[in-house]
Amino acid sequence: MAERWKGIVLWGTGLENMAHKTDPLQMKNASEGWLADIRGFGPWQTMTMLPEGAESRCWRSSGSTDGVPLVLTGRCSSVMDLAWHFIQQEWLPEWGSVLALSQWSGRGQLGREWISPGGNIYGALRIPLLSPSWANLISLLTGHALIRSFAQAGVEIKLKWPNDLVHENKKVGGILIEEKGNAIIAGIGINLNSAPPSGALRSDHAIAAASLSEFGCNFTPLSLWRELMNHFRSIFENTLLTLTPSAFTGELQADLAFLGEKIRVDEGHRRAYEATVAGISHNGGLILKTDEGLKAIRSGSICYIRA
Repeated sequence: MAERWKGIVLWGTGLENMAHKTDPLQMKNASEGWLADIRGFGPWQTMTMLPEGAESRCWRSSGSTDGVPLVLTGRCSSVMDLAWHFIQQEWLPEWGSVLALSQWSGRGQLGREWISPGGNIYGALRIPLLSPSWANLISLLTGHALIRSFAQAGVEIKLKWPNDLVHENKKVGGILIEEKGNAIIAGIGINLNSAPPSGALRSDHAIAAASLSEFGCNFTPLSLWRELMNHFRSIFENTLLTLTPSAFTGELQADLAFLGEKIRVDEGHRRAYEATVAGISHNGGLILKTDEGLKAIRSGSICYIRA
């Protein structure tokens, strides 16, 4: 079955407590962006994916029938849950990805809820296992590859340490890394057409949220995800091939949000304090310039202080 699951596949079968059934027509009606995508990547050809006798609801884009699978789904609990399910079924190889219409239990960092209305990007990408020397840098490496991929699409994105995607000092996306057994999944959320209002954010949120459409960046979910994925793998692999971890953290400084600027730092166990972002340490920590000198933190929340 895995050999037949190549190119862009719309998985409409659904799964109890995990994903709703869907089809190309329902996807078209979900949002203007999905309408454009389903039309643009059509026609969609029906295909048999499940064992004989089981209900099968799958379609493949006639314009993309080769390469690692890019699996589209309807509304689901979490795109991460679906990606793990597909990995367990041996349907999702390395560099395969899942893109969901929306989520009802999307999760962000530290188990926080990721508000997930239709029209945005909720993706999960299976990345390869890395050597131990890169183990603490997976999220930063993912962010670096995404930032450089966005640059290819004409959008400047910065990385707010350790896993937020920022455009003009506003959060437009985030990264969540999960590892189980011999697999790693990078969850990627991008606000294309909507973002949570300030009242829906937790009271201690670090920066305001925004959508790319607010800045005149008009993308559709599938077309942008496919473009990002077309660049992501080569950037990711080239970084591993050409840079040592320490050299990478040095290069990452160009991608870092708020570099040289003052922020408020909350490490949880002590009173919040002000510092200046100075760079990234060799093990992925954030280097800060404080009144007491330079220090590196491995966890905590940072908040930009407007001038």
